[in-house]
Amino acid sequence: MKYLLTQLVPVACCLLLLAGCIKEDLSDCPPATTRLHFAYADKCNPEAVYPADIDSLHLFVFDANGLFTAEFVQSDIQIGKDYSCKLPLPAGKHTIVTWAGTGNAYQLTPAGFVAGTTTFGEALLRLRKGNGGSTPDSVLVCRESLYFGLDTVEAGASHLVQLTKNTTGIRVSVSGMNAQDTYRLCITGDDNCFKFDNSCTSQGKLNYIQPLVPNGEGKAQAYSCMLNPGVGNHPSLSLTHAATGKEVFSGDLVQLITERIADVDFGCMHEFEIEFVFIDDDSFTISINGWSVNETDEEL
Repeated sequence: MKYLLTQLVPVACCLLLLAGCIKEDLSDCPPATTRLHFAYADKCNPEAVYPADIDSLHLFVFDANGLFTAEFVQSDIQIGKDYSCKLPLPAGKHTIVTWAGTGNAYQLTPAGFVAGTTTFGEALLRLRKGNGGSTPDSVLVCRESLYFGLDTVEAGASHLVQLTKNTTGIRVSVSGMNAQDTYRLCITGDDNCFKFDNSCTSQGKLNYIQPLVPNGEGKAQAYSCMLNPGVGNHPSLSLTHAATGKEVFSGDLVQLITERIADVDFGCMHEFEIEFVFIDDDSFTISINGWSVNETDEEL
């Protein structure tokens, strides 16, 4: 009888917990452990990969009515086949938004999400203006990669979150110039904010600014990241001589790329190498990922 009693006590406790847990009302159900796995894939490369630059996850949970209920942060991680994140979620279906690689370069709007009050529709993630930049509307350092996931998950289930990449890396090099010259790279874009369905919106223009410092051999480089260019988002790129303030080049970045790379898909290509080669003080050529329009020099 003693053995039977030890078995019946936990069973009785479970029955009490589940007494109010019926299909029509799941509010009294105990939390269920939900296991999430993460991988990145795009339409050009559908095979799942595990980017090494994802070292943090920021997850937001919304209920069936689109109200924020909880957030979870995972730091100092490396996603892979064996990595998973466990979330204790109340019974039922939940919408989970994943931002990966946010770091300190991004901020939330509203500043503090309130459970049961903040809605899915008002939630925003945006680049932090003035983050090391020289002016309030500039960003000197941008996180190299930002990833996004949006999933509807049943509590207690195991689910794979398919991440997409929201940022593009732009590496600009200048060669053939005077070894003492320093230039400033500026990429100006309107789209600097994401809704929680991953659509872009604008909160004013934002400048991504990087200095190009010569290496003593007549060549300098700068790397900047930006939110993905493409349809509806045509950022401009400018190159300015730092000492004189003279603008060496200014143009539409998307047009600059599409003129040199046929059928470019910004949903698949996320890294671009732009090279300015000075022929003399008054002319230069531009190539992107090794491609140029033709042999005609660009004029200053």
